[in-house]
Amino acid sequence: MGTSDHAPGEGANGSAAGQVDRHAWAEGPIELSFVMPFYNPGNRLREHAVAVVEALEATGLSFEVLAVSDGSTDGSFASLAGVRPDRLRRIELPVHRGKGEALRTGLSEGRGEYLGFIDADGDLPAGLLAPFVETIRTGAVDIVVGSKRHPGSVVHYPLLRRVYSWGYQQLTRLLFGLEVRDTQTGLKVVRRSVLQEVLPLMREERFAFDLELLVLAHRLGYDRVAELPVRVERRLGSTVSPGAVARIVLDTLGIWWRLRLRSGNVPGAVGAGSEGYGAGGAGAGSEGYGAGGAGAGSEGSGPGESPGAGCAVPGAATSHPSTGTRSNARTTGEPSSRARG
Repeated sequence: MGTSDHAPGEGANGSAAGQVDRHAWAEGPIELSFVMPFYNPGNRLREHAVAVVEALEATGLSFEVLAVSDGSTDGSFASLAGVRPDRLRRIELPVHRGKGEALRTGLSEGRGEYLGFIDADGDLPAGLLAPFVETIRTGAVDIVVGSKRHPGSVVHYPLLRRVYSWGYQQLTRLLFGLEVRDTQTGLKVVRRSVLQEVLPLMREERFAFDLELLVLAHRLGYDRVAELPVRVERRLGSTVSPGAVARIVLDTLGIWWRLRLRSGNVPGAVGAGSEGYGAGGAGAGSEGYGAGGAGAGSEGSGPGESPGAGCAVPGAATSHPSTGTRSNARTTGEPSSRARG
């Protein structure tokens, strides 16, 4: 999705996109790629990005961080200028599409043997990354997810939100056979071989991207999922709006419906989507772009069609499968090598 083969000052489709920084990037595959999707995150972004780079450096592995702006308008993309250009690469989507589209773009560009993502607002601190990296590298699991419902998690979580989170877990278990207690926390790491199979099948552009990733991986036999504890560095609210609950349910049913269509069991239909940004909303299981979230899984901008087509992980193609054209994403850094298939 995101492209990096256009000239400075030129967008991926040849249109003007402003000055694009260029720096020397290591050629060939690396061990870790971490995506930070963001939409108008405020003034905490730069500090958190630096902390993520430092945390990954402490692992001793080769890595890259891909910070993807989902059409931000608050100057946050520019605030990352000069942040560890040898490690951090900025990608800018020209319009606001949704967290899932930002994640798809970053994961499609990543070169790592293991690929992950972490929310960009800092509510999930960078210090959490080391055990996630260690766990995925054991080879014993396919996906590592952060879980606010893990007994070892440190989260100020009101009772009502715990009830909604438990209820949402039961729904995903019923519809998809998932045993994951928290599908929506914004910290996950996936083996590249898993993502190469799953990402081209994905359609969610917005908050339900996380759930769809886990559901499709499960369907393909990648069901070795490790849930690790997290620490959320702010107190989550207790308000849950009926509209937010309805949106998460619609999103979840949309994924279930599309799976039935793929199985050939139902005539044509389109699933619902929900965006899910917001650090402070109400809810039980997710955070959208922030660790608070809304509804049973995340705050949403409303139900709607989720038409985004999937993209292959590097080693395949960077063109949009439904159009055959490249994304208008603007990136910084040298064009990434796609040696690892």
